[in-house]
Order: sequence, then structure tokens, then C-alpha cells
Amino acid sequence: MLFPIRSKNPPESLPILTVLLIVANTFIFFMTSNGLVAHEAVVHAWGMKGATFDWLRAFTSMFLHGDLFHLLGNMWFLYLFGFAVEGRLKTWKFAVVYLLAGLAGDVLHFVMLGAANPDIPSIGASGAIMGVLGAGMYLFPHGKVTFFALFYFHVRTWDWPMWGVGLMYIAFDLVPALLMLEDGVGHFAHLGGIGAGFLIVLAMRAQRDSEMASDAKA
Repeated sequence: MLFPIRSKNPPESLPILTVLLIVANTFIFFMTSNGLVAHEAVVHAWGMKGATFDWLRAFTSMFLHGDLFHLLGNMWFLYLFGFAVEGRLKTWKFAVVYLLAGLAGDVLHFVMLGAANPDIPSIGASGAIMGVLGAGMYLFPHGKVTFFALFYFHVRTWDWPMWGVGLMYIAFDLVPALLMLEDGVGHFAHLGGIGAGFLIVLAMRAQRDSEMASDAKA
């Protein structure tokens, strides 16, 4: 098991939107589920389906989660990377990155898998959150992320640079995406999101941290 537990990039300003997104996603989940699993009717009504592309449902699908573990995993990653990214970009630019990355992920998922899965809804904030990670790769390429690992009852932690973390998660999605594995994970949405997040902050010409600055923060 390999899991990120800490980002050593303290926010430079109050990450208001990140907190609000975590609260909103959590509230919506408990309003649209039995506390453990989302109501199927809600998922089919507001999730994005492959039959036709719908911008409204591409947006609403980003606030729906299939079960409690889906929600908890996404919100942890949003907290882990969102605080630093919003702290650097400030709220409005962060909102642009989050929204456009999420929509980019939906578009790529629709283009690649929509025709093959016309009636299967796609939900979750992971495309947008991967966009936040993509932004973090650009802003803090040498920023340290602490991982917890458990291998055969041996526990250890170590720090990885943000660029390495991003490449690892790209690989986790790229391989099954190329193999067209049907594992219930939106790999193309993740790839579209992380690519869009990186390119958007590149276009913004946002300030990047040097390796020295990242080491000082860590």
C-alpha cells in the first residue's frame, strides 16, 4: 500500500475555495446517498452519460460520488494539493483551474469512451482534483510530498518531489487507459484533468518554486 499523507507546501494565502469545495462535496454526498452509497436515481439523473455530451451534467457530475470511500479519497487529495495550489494562485485563478480541468477530463472521457458506454454515468471530482495536481507539478515541481508505505508488514515513510508524484499517478492511469481496461475508474478523465491543470497554469505564467525554495519549505 502506498498513500500520500502530507504535502510540505504550506499555503501562502487562505485556501477558501478548497475548504468550500470539500464542504460542498461532502454535503452533496450525504444529501444524495444513504450515507455509504449514492442513490442510483441521482447518479443517473445528474451524472454524465456517453449518449450525448451535456455541459450541465459535466458540471454536476463533478460533485457526485459513488460511495463514501470515493468521497473520502477525493477530498483527501483535494486537501493535500489544493491548499498549496490555491494558496499560490489565489481563489479566482484556482477556480478556473479546478473547473476547466474537471470539464477537460469529462470531455476526454466522453471522446474516448462515450460511444462504448452510452448509458453508464460518469461521476466524481477526480478529474478536477487531478487538474490541481497537474497545477502543483508546474508550481512546485520540487515540493516534497510524504508517502506512507506498507509492504509485507514493513512500514516506512519517505518524501517524493511533486513532479515524481504527478508522473506516478499519470502512469497509474495511462497504462489501463491504453489497455482500455474496464475497471470502473475514469482514467481518461484523470489524464485530461492533470494535463489541463498543468497547461492552464503554464498559460497563466504563474510563479514557480525553485528547488531551493521547496527545500526551505520542507
